[in-house]
Amino acid sequence: MTDTNTVASLPEWAQKMIGDLRSEAAEHRQSTKSAETERDGLRDELSSIHTKTALDGLTGVLADPEDLGRYVDTTELVGDDGKPDADKYAEAARALVGERPHLGKSIGRSGNEIGGPAPRPPSTNDPTQQIADGTADFVSLVQGAS
Repeated sequence: MTDTNTVASLPEWAQKMIGDLRSEAAEHRQSTKSAETERDGLRDELSSIHTKTALDGLTGVLADPEDLGRYVDTTELVGDDGKPDADKYAEAARALVGERPHLGKSIGRSGNEIGGPAPRPPSTNDPTQQIADGTADFVSLVQGAS
């Protein structure tokens, strides 16, 4: 077709066929856009799930696992499959606590996590000593020291 020829100059059956094909192509383009949008949303949701799973594994290392993302580029902590790698997250968290100990879990004199549940049995059976250790932990918590 040259510049002087247009769809309007074609026979009616050809014009109808071209119109139908254009409509069908437009529908396919719209369907593709919708599928791409849904795919991108699902990809983001799956990535969030993998990231949350990796961060959940850091509760024993960091006081606030979200701190890892504040101090470390977590886009580098992925495996060969492109998903967040829990082992790389744990390694980065341990390195971060090595550099910034205040971000790690605080353990008091009683051997328990400050501000958290008692993960170990008391170090002594003497109630007076347990009270003293607990008091010392409380004072450390209030003063912000470990």
